[in-house]
Amino acid sequence: MEKHSLALPELRQVAHKMRAAGLGSIELSGKDWKVRLHYNPGPPQLNAKPPALPATVSLPDAPASTAVVAPIPGKILLQHPLNGVAFARAGQQVKQDEVLALVQVGYLYLPVTSPADGTLTSIAVTQDQPVEYGSEVAQLNIMVNV
Repeated sequence: MEKHSLALPELRQVAHKMRAAGLGSIELSGKDWKVRLHYNPGPPQLNAKPPALPATVSLPDAPASTAVVAPIPGKILLQHPLNGVAFARAGQQVKQDEVLALVQVGYLYLPVTSPADGTLTSIAVTQDQPVEYGSEVAQLNIMVNV
């Protein structure tokens, strides 16, 4: 019996087509497998131009909260697999591209990194918890300079 699997590039193509079509979720399953892709779609963007901003806008620095999400389905690791040291903790200041966790898929470890400098406000998962693609791993407060 031959096994067939979807490759990661094919899953990315499906996700891009979902976004373009305005779909929020899709589930594919077979006898021994299941893949669920989900995201919160925004309003359709059919060649719409963003509204022009006034030339002089001055706002104070304000924190913006953003979710840090899993890049692939797997098992979340909040601590280094060899030495047990935590990658990050709630309340910690983090830099852009700093590793906050790892997602383990078989023998593969993919990093979950900070999208910007900021303060890690909470961690939404536990060590060894299974996660789906796009699942929230942590919340990050980013200082926005306008």
